[in-house]
Parts: sequence; C-alpha cells; structure tokens
Amino acid sequence: MKLRTFALLSPLLALGASALSAQTILMNHDGTQLGSDLLQVDDAEITPDGKYIVSRENRASTAMRIYDAMTGLELQRYHTLGGGSLSGVAQDAIAVTNSRAVMLGHPSRIVDLTNLNAPDVAIMNTGLWPRDLAITPDGTSVAIRGGSSMGTSDPGGLFVFDLATGTQLAHAPGIPMFYGSSQFDVDSVAVTDRYAAFTSSPQGVETQVTIMDLHPAGGGSPTIAYETGPFGDNHIVGTPHDLTMTPDGNHLVVRSGMAVALFDLTAASPQMLWVKRLAGNPGPMDYSAMDSVEATNDRIATISRWSVAGFGAQVDVFDMAGNQRSQVIEGDPHDLAITPNGRRLVVRTHTSVYLYGLEIIAGGPNLSYLDKQDSLGTHTSYGAGYDSVQVTADLAVTTSRVGETTDARVWELGHGQLKQVAQHIMDARPVDVAIVPSGDKAVVSGFSHVMIVDLVSKGVLLNTQTNTGGGYGWCDGVATNDSTAVVFGSYTNGQAGSHSFEGWLTVIDLFDEPTVFCATNANSTGETAATHANGSASVASNDLSLVASDLPANAMGSFLYGDGQVSTPFGGGVLCVGGQSGYFSPQTANAEGVAVLGVDSMNLPFGSPGILMGSSRSFQFIFRDGIAGQINTSAGLEVMFTP
Repeated sequence: MKLRTFALLSPLLALGASALSAQTILMNHDGTQLGSDLLQVDDAEITPDGKYIVSRENRASTAMRIYDAMTGLELQRYHTLGGGSLSGVAQDAIAVTNSRAVMLGHPSRIVDLTNLNAPDVAIMNTGLWPRDLAITPDGTSVAIRGGSSMGTSDPGGLFVFDLATGTQLAHAPGIPMFYGSSQFDVDSVAVTDRYAAFTSSPQGVETQVTIMDLHPAGGGSPTIAYETGPFGDNHIVGTPHDLTMTPDGNHLVVRSGMAVALFDLTAASPQMLWVKRLAGNPGPMDYSAMDSVEATNDRIATISRWSVAGFGAQVDVFDMAGNQRSQVIEGDPHDLAITPNGRRLVVRTHTSVYLYGLEIIAGGPNLSYLDKQDSLGTHTSYGAGYDSVQVTADLAVTTSRVGETTDARVWELGHGQLKQVAQHIMDARPVDVAIVPSGDKAVVSGFSHVMIVDLVSKGVLLNTQTNTGGGYGWCDGVATNDSTAVVFGSYTNGQAGSHSFEGWLTVIDLFDEPTVFCATNANSTGETAATHANGSASVASNDLSLVASDLPANAMGSFLYGDGQVSTPFGGGVLCVGGQSGYFSPQTANAEGVAVLGVDSMNLPFGSPGILMGSSRSFQFIFRDGIAGQINTSAGLEVMFTP
C-alpha cells in the first residue's frame, strides 16, 4: 500500500477548475530528519525504464543515491571517499541509462545499475569543478565537459568514456569558464551517436568548439574531427553560454555571449556553416538567462540581455541559411521554448510572456511577436529559478517569482494568441518546472514546496510543503516521467552564523494513466472527447478523479461506470461501458470543455458494482452535444484498482 506522507491541497484561484485529488507522496527524504545526512541535492534522473531514481549531492565528498522509483525506498548510496571537492556550476550532473548511472564530481563515477552491490564500473578524475555531461542516444558512451586542472594533479578538459567498461576513450584540453565568473556556461556538451561537441574558453574572451568523432571511419578511438581556432576565420566572439543539437542531429548550434554559430554534422567531417553576431550587439548575460538558444530542424531562436538604461531583452531568429530577424522587448530575459511542432516560440522575461511564430522569417530585419501578456515577477536571473517556460504543441506553462512565492500560469497557444487559462500560487520561490512526457501534467518545484498542475482540467493536483527552508543547487529541481516525479533541492541549516546547506528529495506517484479503450466519434467541437484520470487507483486512498475533456463548452452530461466493456453505436458516439453499470450525478463542463468528478468508492451509483482491490472498472462520459440535444460520448477508460 502506498503511504501518503502528507498531501495538502491549496484552494485554486479563479481561473482554475474545481479541486482534484492530490497525488501520492511515496517518500520525503529530508536532511533535517536524517541529522544532516542529505546535503544540497542538485540533480536527479529517472532511468528510461522507470525503475530507478539516481540523485547527486553536491558536497565536499560528492555522493550518489539510488532509489526505487515505484516505492521511493533508498536502495544504495555511493559515497566518494578520499577527499574531493564541490562540483562546478554544472547544468547536468547525473545521466542514466537502464544499466548505468554517471555522476559528475571530483572525482566523477560510473555505477552499474544491474548490480547495486557491485563496485563502481569506474571512478574518473575529470578535473576540478566539472561542468556538464551527456550520454549518446545509443547508450554506449558518455561525454563529460570536465573541469580545470588548476591547483590539482588531475587533468581537466574534455573526456569520452565507454559506459560498459568505464574505459577512457578520449581526452582533449579544454578550459571551462572561470569558477565564479558571471559569464557562465548553461550547457556545454551535446551529443549524437556519431559526435560529441564541447565548448571551452581558452582565451577567456571567446568560445572554442571541439567536435569529436566517436566512431572514426578507419576505426580506433574517438578523435577531434573539428575545432575552432583562436581569433581565426572560425573565431566565435564572446565566452560560452549555451549549445543545442537540432532534433534530427544534423546540425549543432552554439551560443556565445555575443554570437550564434551553426555547424553541419552531415558532411564527411563537421564544418562551420556560419557565425553571426547578434543584432545590435547586446551585452553579456551576467547570470541572467538560464537557457539562451533552442532549435528546430530549420529554425534557431535565441535570447539576449540589454543592461543599458534598465533591463531589456532581445529575441533573434535565424534560418539555416543565416537569415536573421530580431526584436528588442521588455524585461530581463530568463527562458525560452519552442513547441514540439516547431511553429511557436515562447519567451519569458521577468515582466512578460511573448509568443512568436517561426514559420516565416524572410522579409526584413525586424521580428514581431504574435502576442504579449504581462506576468510581472520581482526577481531575475537564477533568483527566479532555473527553467521557467515549458511547452506542449498547444500549451505553455510559465513560472515567475513574486516575492517569496511562485506564480505559475497555463496559457493556450491557439490562433496566434496567449490565452491564460489557469493561474496558481505556490508558497515558495521557484526552482524549476517540467511537463511530463505525455503532456498532461506540469510539476513545479520551489525552495520548500512542490505543486502539480493537471493540464487537462487546469486544476491543482498537489500543492504541499516538503521542507522548512530553501536554497539553490547547481543544476535542476525536477525529474519526471509519466508515472513518477522527483523534486529536490537544498536549504540552509538555520544555525546562527552558518552557511552550510542540507538537502531534500521527494518522490511522487503521478498515477500511471489507465487504459483508454473503445474509440468514439468527433463531437460538435470537431474533437473527440477524451477521458483520463488523476489521483490513484488505490482502494485505500480512495482518491480517484475522472476528467473528460474536448467537450463542447458548458456541455451537460454524466460519467457512466460499470464492470464490462462494449462497443455499440449510441447517439452520435459509441457506448463503451457495459455489464453491471450506473450513472454518477450530472456534471456540467466548464467553458473550456472540461468536466471533473471525484469518485468516492463509498458512494457509487445505485445498482453499480463495488470497487475492490484487483477489480477492473470502466468509465465514460455521456453528454448532450449542441442545442438539438444530440447525445455523444467520450472514449472509455479502464482502471485496474490496487490495494
């Protein structure tokens, strides 16, 4: 049985839907409760198969912990012995496959997840304050943007390791940004199965790009296939800030503090296609934007900072030929995201949210936004959190810091407009935000709280306190898949005159989506009504909620519940629920076409079957579609109930 540690539900604001059930907290691991045994958790990942959670503690002797993602139980801890030091301003510090976990540190390490009691696969010296890492999509190699060798006997630079054996396959010099400099790297490693790309700053005033061929045509170890030179034709002015691969892996985009460069990875050897200064030469980021460049297969979008006469931001958009358009906008830049279909760009500054179209950029130097909406925050830079924009094809979730609270908003992106459809307040300053892969939930983390927003109903599923204090680590604050969310962070220990940090990590069961069955027909909206669930399938928790979406606005109907399944024409839809069955109380959809029902197993429809452990039950929404009263239906949803 899943133990609910605590699950406090905050009232929703006016734009939200009615309150839904909370998600189940499987484990809340707090350093205060453990006598400071958990310190400054700054990154975590869930293995692709959803079996394990791997976290890192950024401390003088960096530690890795392994948790069971299904129960939240800690399974193993790997403690770095023999000295060591804090890691650098890394934007990723944990990377995983189903069989391996890699952690940055001094030293770094590779652990075998198939045998948690075995020794490390490898412990690697990757320099002082290593910065970033990435595992190739085929899971065979890990590329590490190592740290500095200054003051140590350990080599810094750029590394490639074999994940199966831990063997070092390649090493090259590469000086990271100076530790503590305001000109910081956001991301500094990007990989495909063929190439690993790194950024460095050998002169302290420029960006060096090194691209390693992981599988040279003649065989053998990885070799440097391309590298920019100092102050030459392929010189990139400005210190490194961010980089990304296009989704198809054909191009690498590098963003320095003052320029954008594009590299072709499809030729016999990599080559630079162009390097472009940003329009008007805006100044360095100075700890401002947490991400500064995103790309589709044919567009590049970047944000920049102006610091003259107050805060200002700039958006530049390029096509692959180097054609460029730009616009200066209000506010300090913080984050940006491109929708999965590549059609829309959402930019957040500390004052506003902007929506851009990416289909056409030809026709002049000026870029114009499609829509702008105010979303005023009181802080910028990392004081406003890490990520603050996440998108699906149709929605955007943004977070802003307002004093000591988080203002989280949900926006619809249709018709070239930003339509705010929900606003929720979390009683802690923001750290991070993520949308689950299925796109139906957003997870917001803060210094001391976590909030989960259902993106179908737009309501809050969970808004609860996880610890008593707060602080920023180096990397992230959320890791999630469709069934589990991990939120984590650090906080000061509260002792007078002390600046030491402790940490916390919370594992949340998001309730893996039940089975959808029995396709139905489109209704008067042109969409097919869908049914999904929140809460859990636990009989003991009794917290299942049903959500019907894509309904006509204000449609009236009822959820049908039963123990059988059929597929029979029914009005304009299809009857999916059969056997012993009954209707719940009538529901009216809201203006967004969403109807929500909390299922109380102690108050089921008359004549319907009970809900028992191990029982399979089916649900469907039956509604009136249009003025004429035509009956239509949602798809069916099957839930298998657990203890």
